[in-house]
Amino acid sequence: MIGYSFTRRVRHCLIAARHEAGRLGHDYVGTQHLLLGLLAVPDALPSHVADSLHIDRSALRTDVERRAGRGSATTEFTDIPYEADAKAVLERTMEEAARLDAADVDSEHLLLGMLAEDSGIAAAALRAQGVTLEDARQVIATAQPPVQLPPPSLLKRFSTWLSGDQRREPERGAAVHSSGYDTARSGATPPPGYDTATRDDRGSDRARSDERT
Repeated sequence: MIGYSFTRRVRHCLIAARHEAGRLGHDYVGTQHLLLGLLAVPDALPSHVADSLHIDRSALRTDVERRAGRGSATTEFTDIPYEADAKAVLERTMEEAARLDAADVDSEHLLLGMLAEDSGIAAAALRAQGVTLEDARQVIATAQPPVQLPPPSLLKRFSTWLSGDQRREPERGAAVHSSGYDTARSGATPPPGYDTATRDDRGSDRARSDERT
């Protein structure tokens, strides 16, 4: 696994895991803290993945904390070591990233690593919500994030353009005709029967015709 790099999102999850261990009064980082760290970092568990796997974040966090219990340690979070099962999760995480031909190890692979190392609290809590390693692999390999829509201001401008409203200044270099059909911007061929000459052009054509007669 030499050469694999962890994304910033995963590194934030690992830092959050130590914070979670300290918050619960534990002097070690186990799989339960890794899962709590994953849930603590915004977007570390993407919505489209959580929704596809039917993960209830709030219920999952509550269940993990119940299973983990509370201790009395006051160790600084930077000094909290990883337990053997947490180290095994990180190894599994890199293996899952390799399995998916990922360029970097991301937070979705951390979720798979927890499920693959099925002896820890994290895997037990995930299984209690009906999440299996096979299902998670399929969702992460195939599910796509929702399409981000353009901002409303851009949609309004586009709607104005479609309606042929000439009050807006056209883009530089755009050939906007009197009807509002913009062939330069759309890149499309005018509809059948459409006269691409402007009113001024047609007037010039008539003037030249008069001169010839």
